[in-house]
Amino acid sequence: MSNELENILETILVQSHKLHQCLKQESDFLATKNYTELAELAKEKQQLVDELNQLDKQRESFAHNTEFSLFLKNLDPALSLAKIWEGIQSNIRQCQYLNEMNGRVLQRHQRIARETVELLTGRQISQAGTYDANGVALSQGSMFTNVEA
Repeated sequence: MSNELENILETILVQSHKLHQCLKQESDFLATKNYTELAELAKEKQQLVDELNQLDKQRESFAHNTEFSLFLKNLDPALSLAKIWEGIQSNIRQCQYLNEMNGRVLQRHQRIARETVELLTGRQISQAGTYDANGVALSQGSMFTNVEA
């Protein structure tokens, strides 16, 4: 069981690092207004988030409703799994921060574009929501619904 959990945690760590890199790249694309690349990156970001959510469900199945850090300490007295978990939590916090900042920048860009169109046309445009990589409207919830930090 410990080896399987370790493999899952290591995979989560690697994928959360990839997501962090993806979010940094998204930030760069937003800064340069490279919307073509941004659209492609959104698909990659969504795939990583989906995979992390799946991996997190697998991780949760090991603890059986026990606080996960405590579960790891009991399972692995050497704390090697706890160290991996701490790295995951740190990565996820950084990802959440970057995603929030990118979201704010994107909302600002959308607001400016909407106001520009309103000025040019003299008509008010309804405010659009947030969309996923496939163009489907999202609710205002967090993108890390299953990932715990």
